Amino acid sequence: MSRLDKSALIIDPRNGRPAQKTAEVVVVAANAMDASLACHTLYIAGTGQWPKFVARLSIHGALVVGNDGKTKTSIHSRLQLAP
Repeated sequence: MSRLDKSALIIDPRNGRPAQKTAEVVVVAANAMDASLACHTLYIAGTGQWPKFVARLSIHGALVVGNDGKTKTSIHSRLQLAP
């Protein structure tokens, strides 16, 4: 699992400015490299664009929190959450 917090400085390559649409991203992946890549990708994508990237990434699930405080989740069917 990887967590990327708001204090990290991540540059949006589309405009060369710090990414600001996302407050926090948490990703569950098989290894740290996949989790880190996915966290950065989803953080830059923002709450409006992140769903189209989830299917392309090698992750089990993601939790994205926008700056508005709304939470978006994507959990793949192969990931089973314990009660």
